[in-house]
Amino acid sequence: MKTICFALQKGGVGKTSVSVSVAAELAKKGKKVLLIDADPQGNASSWLLTALNKEFADVLFGDATLKESVMESTVKNLFVLPTAGTDTRLNEYSETKALTSQYKIADDIMPSIRLDGYDYCIIDTSPSFKALERSCVAAADEVVAVLTLSNMGTDGLEIFGNHLANARKEMRLGEKPVFNKIVLNNHNQGFKQQKEILSQIEEATKAFQKFIVPQDQVFDRACGGHGSIDMFKAKPETISAIEEIARSL
Repeated sequence: MKTICFALQKGGVGKTSVSVSVAAELAKKGKKVLLIDADPQGNASSWLLTALNKEFADVLFGDATLKESVMESTVKNLFVLPTAGTDTRLNEYSETKALTSQYKIADDIMPSIRLDGYDYCIIDTSPSFKALERSCVAAADEVVAVLTLSNMGTDGLEIFGNHLANARKEMRLGEKPVFNKIVLNNHNQGFKQQKEILSQIEEATKAFQKFIVPQDQVFDRACGGHGSIDMFKAKPETISAIEEIARSL
C-alpha cells in the first residue's frame, strides 16, 4: 500500500478537490483506495458521503475501530474514513492528544489499513501544519503540495517546505516522506499574472514534478452531486491533469 498526503498550510488552494479527484481516478482504475479526511472541515466526507456514523476522530480517540468507521463512498472501490464537518472532535484531538501522540496514525492506524487490502491511502489535510498534520506526514510515503498560482501561493510553498524539513528532523523521519511533486491548481491561461508566476515557480522548483490543473467549475458540481468529476462533464484538460497525477503515484 502507498500512502499519499496532499498538504499545504494555506487554505483555499483546492487540496480537497485534488485529493478526492485523484482518489476517485485511482479507484476507477480498479485500485482499492481509502481516503482519510483529516481536515476538521470535513469537506471530502460531505463530497463523497451523504451520511456518516463514526468518524476519524473516534478511531484516534479509541472510541471506534477502523472497520466501524470506514464507509463506502459514492465511487466504486473508494472508501472514506470520514470527518463530520459540523463536529469539532477532530479539532479537539489535534489540540490535545495529538500533541503527545504524533506517531499514532503511523504506528496504530496504518497497520490496520494495510491488513484490509488497500492499494492506496490518500490523506486530505487541513490548512495548517500543527500536531495532527505532522502525524499525517509521519504516516505518509509521499507528500504532494497543492497551491494556486499566486504570489501568496509561492510564499506558501516555501513555508511548507520549511515545515516539512522541521518535521522530518524533529520526528526523525529521515527522508520520509518523499516530497518531489507539486500541483498547481486553478490555472487560468487568460490571466497574464498567472503566466508570470508559473514561470517563476518553474524556475524555483526545477527538481519537482509539476502538474497543472485548470480552473474548472466541475469540482463544485461534483461535490454538490456527491460524485467524481468524470460524472459531471469535466474539461478534457482537467481529466487529463488528474489522470497524470494518479499515474505518477
